[in-house]
Amino acid sequence: MNLTIQKKSSLAPSLMRLAQLQRKAVDRLSLQEAVNAAEKHVQAKAQLSTVESHLQLKPARWKKHPDAAILPMLMHSKETGWCVLTSLNGRGEWVAEVWDVTQNQWTEITTDIKRDAEFAILSMAPPFHASKSPVAR
Repeated sequence: MNLTIQKKSSLAPSLMRLAQLQRKAVDRLSLQEAVNAAEKHVQAKAQLSTVESHLQLKPARWKKHPDAAILPMLMHSKETGWCVLTSLNGRGEWVAEVWDVTQNQWTEITTDIKRDAEFAILSMAPPFHASKSPVAR
């Protein structure tokens, strides 16, 4: 399989896929604006923090190791860039979804957890506005 991953532009598709897996609606233009601001940073935590502040999301919880009980989660490594960790298969291999630029589609890969990998648990739920609640009216 010939898989082409663009590390620089993998944050936006990974966040969109995470939102889809969580069944949350995300404004694509706001997300793209947040990602453009975040790509000025080199470190993964700084990038995600910028996205959180732009989209008014709750701060991500960072983990040193993935946990199958709290999937899906974002994974960042120098090798693959951003991707979405989705499951642990029967062989004990972690399964991730990465955006393949040449095929223009999501591809499932099994990945070894590298020492430089960082894991973030992020809820893509939009902030609650009491003034827009139909119950409060």
